[in-house]
Amino acid sequence: MIADLTAKKLGLSSYRAREEEIGRYTEELRVYEREVGNFQYRVTDEDVRSAISNLPVEIDGVETDPVEVVVHRNLSRVGTDRVRGGALRVLNDGVVGRAHKLEKKLASLNVSGWEWLELLGGGTQQSSSETEHAGAHFEEVISGRAVLSSPGRMGGFRLRYGRSFNTGLSTVGIHPAVPTLLDFPVVVGTQVKVDQPGKAATIAFVDSIEGPTILLRDGSVRRIDSAEQAEEVRDELAKVIDLGDVLISFGDFLESNKNLSPSPYVVGWWVQDVENASLSPNRQNPGENRIYNEILERITADPFLGISAREALTLSKELNVPLHPRFSYRLDRLSAAELLEVRRASHYANDHVEIDITSHPVKLLLERTLLPHRVEGSVARVEGDDAIILAHLFALDSAVPPSEDYRDAADMIRGLSGIRIGRQTTATVGVRVGRPEKAMLRHLKPPVHTLFPVGPGSGPSRNLLSVIGKEGTVEVDIVNLVCPSCGARRTSIRCDQCGEATQRFLTCPRCNKDTNDSVCPSCKIKTVTHSKTRLNLRSKVEFAIRRVPHDPSKPVKGVRGLTSQSKTPEALEKGIIRSNNSVYVYKDGTMRIDVTNAPLTHFRPRDTKTDLPTLSMLGYTEDYRGERLTRTDQSLEIKPQDVILPIDIADDLVRMANFIDEELVTLYNIKPFYEAKKASDLIGRIVIGLAPHTSVGVAGRVIGFAATQVCFASPCWHAAKRRDCDGDGDSLLLLLDTLLNFSTEYIPDQIGGLMDTPLLIQPVVIPAEVDNQAHNFDIASRYPREFYEATQTYPTAASLEPMVETIGRRLAGERQFFGLGFTHATSSITIKRSRGSYSTLRTLAEKIAKQIEVADKIEAVSTKEVVESIIRTHLIRDVMGNMKKYASQAFKCKGCGATYRRPPISSRCDICGSELRETLTQASVEKYLATAQRLARDYNVDEYLKSRLEMAQRELDQLFPGRGRSTQTELTEFANSS
Repeated sequence: MIADLTAKKLGLSSYRAREEEIGRYTEELRVYEREVGNFQYRVTDEDVRSAISNLPVEIDGVETDPVEVVVHRNLSRVGTDRVRGGALRVLNDGVVGRAHKLEKKLASLNVSGWEWLELLGGGTQQSSSETEHAGAHFEEVISGRAVLSSPGRMGGFRLRYGRSFNTGLSTVGIHPAVPTLLDFPVVVGTQVKVDQPGKAATIAFVDSIEGPTILLRDGSVRRIDSAEQAEEVRDELAKVIDLGDVLISFGDFLESNKNLSPSPYVVGWWVQDVENASLSPNRQNPGENRIYNEILERITADPFLGISAREALTLSKELNVPLHPRFSYRLDRLSAAELLEVRRASHYANDHVEIDITSHPVKLLLERTLLPHRVEGSVARVEGDDAIILAHLFALDSAVPPSEDYRDAADMIRGLSGIRIGRQTTATVGVRVGRPEKAMLRHLKPPVHTLFPVGPGSGPSRNLLSVIGKEGTVEVDIVNLVCPSCGARRTSIRCDQCGEATQRFLTCPRCNKDTNDSVCPSCKIKTVTHSKTRLNLRSKVEFAIRRVPHDPSKPVKGVRGLTSQSKTPEALEKGIIRSNNSVYVYKDGTMRIDVTNAPLTHFRPRDTKTDLPTLSMLGYTEDYRGERLTRTDQSLEIKPQDVILPIDIADDLVRMANFIDEELVTLYNIKPFYEAKKASDLIGRIVIGLAPHTSVGVAGRVIGFAATQVCFASPCWHAAKRRDCDGDGDSLLLLLDTLLNFSTEYIPDQIGGLMDTPLLIQPVVIPAEVDNQAHNFDIASRYPREFYEATQTYPTAASLEPMVETIGRRLAGERQFFGLGFTHATSSITIKRSRGSYSTLRTLAEKIAKQIEVADKIEAVSTKEVVESIIRTHLIRDVMGNMKKYASQAFKCKGCGATYRRPPISSRCDICGSELRETLTQASVEKYLATAQRLARDYNVDEYLKSRLEMAQRELDQLFPGRGRSTQTELTEFANSS
């Protein structure tokens, strides 16, 4: 779009695709899908042809994969016959797949010439329920990653609109009792794949929404309202018959401009009905009922405070409003006839209701309604408030037999009791685990301490100390630096002997002559600032160790060769200091910590491990209501650039700070800056957040540490990095490390080399300048009644935008930084565990076993479908893919690590003479086949999958004839045998 506007300003004509180019894009896209991989969206050929025909700007790119088109080859205006992954992704996922979103954006900017986007059908997300069969949500299930809820299936996560202070920006909330019951398949920060409103989200926990309802082993049904209750009954769990709510903010629907499904009748809707009815002039004798007024005052102050059954009935009768959602259960899941069957089996006895469940359907019907009850023999016993409600709704004290002419369950209840119940059974959201949560030290592969070359002969360890023990000198391609005083060639900006600043000189890459000219006088080619040199590594290391004391038992690992344009190495001393502090360097000279993103607008001090005096020093003197900060359970609004980090990375940060302090003292003769011995010593320090596809770091202030694997920060801070919170992870750097150790001289000289580097630092976040997704972040204290009513007609999110306040409305005033509201509170932003089961289990077999165990516990998930998906999308693909790779594998030298596409005739390395080894073995090829065969046998999968496994076995037998099944022995087996 920007290119189109620029072309129009310059008076350039628009791009017009030729017919053969339109066919090329269509063919190329399908070839890519078949041979390389899927896109985010599925689009039709008609939409692709229409888009290419109308685009005023050509979409082009470099070839990305060794796969060629067959029909539309050798086109004059297309530079390659191979697929161009980047160009195809822009076309498929950017223009066609997000056509509706792009259309909305262009309309808001009054851009003309793109009206043809309205004619596109747009894309549908891969495995979405819009385009595939009922089991499509399982088609991309990854081994070991649990499926929690199938889309549209009873008992799955019920869609609930709203935002807690730890959700939004593609983060969704579920009840903390759910992971407790299921042994933590998800924790704070786990990415999940969802079917609405987007394709992925991050998990947070909100305990003010409806929790799960479970079936115990004795047949009793119990509603779980807290993680503590879940812990108590976990060993008695037979089935989770309903997962409760999933809280999704309106802003997430607005961002994707999706249609909204009908909202259930929830507390936020009910309390507004109560308020409106209480103010109605038609209500008789307002204010005369003291009990009624007390209830009204209490729920108006906090709608999520529980009320008793009698209070709920009083309000419903007094004001003629539907019954409080807490007591509506899921009665609307039953037909009038089914509900009547339950009523006939029920009778009220003193303070409880007894239901005869000798008739098997009655028990199943009770479970479908989620009505809590205790089983005693042939009787289901309903007690407490639930019994009061049931007796009243069923009119169990009435001797008049009910009519059988009711339309539905709600009509029957109103006919019997005069009480209305709101709709409770609405859309369910599909949820399956994606990427696990992450908070860890980032490093290169393999990890290195310094960006200093050790040469190809360093072996797999790349240890500087072992290299100098063998030879002492290495041949490396390194920057041309010379000391003007003593004339010696050096590797650093100052001479080791004289202390003079060194100077660069140029070398011809062909004849290796030194020169001061940019073009070689002899070869007439461009000269470069580096050359291959025999380097006395032993003297370099000895000199560095004299400056920086080092424990010789710790390795100091370097890189085999430098990849930057100038081939400038780091100072060896830095590598020794990093080794002393057990930290590693990244490609640009900095140290990084990778951590999952999570939004936060409010927090409680007790979740941050930061005491109140320290918070007061940081500017937190009042809670969000304006009350003076005196307790750790008060809710504080987080400041725009403050961050709360994972406690698990605190030790890494302390070691990074210690490295910088040691660097300041030993290399620069400056007093230490951080002086950190524990996590609390880093409170108030500045870190830099950096997204992998950008080159601008955003400054943030550390205010605490939480028992999670995420970086909590305001939505605008994340958006300033050009990120949302749908499972993305970014890196954190200490500010002083960025200023001291980052250099463009270290950055790899390749496409994308400048990405994920802090070329710039943004010190101040201005909401108007951040990514637009944050502008759609809703900040209302409650959604209006009209919003809930409007959702019943499946409206587009854009049509409801005026009803809900977003950050985008505040960009002009001071309130853009503070005063953000939320609809649902939560008692804690953390849960019992910070890492999910996928992250803690060791082997794939254990992970698959846990995945199946979770599926067995959930009513909304079919275990057989999960198993079939695991086999189809992961295990079979892995076996078949590994067989293909085995036939075309490379070979690696055991000594120097050199790689050969085809082994030499001598079968030995041409460089060092060592033996070569396969990069793929029989064990790695067939490692998942036995697991797939066992699963297929145990769960009786469909015949097609069985036949594919049989075919895979036959192909393996042909690939490895006469060789027995390879097994890998673990150390524990030797220990057990002894």
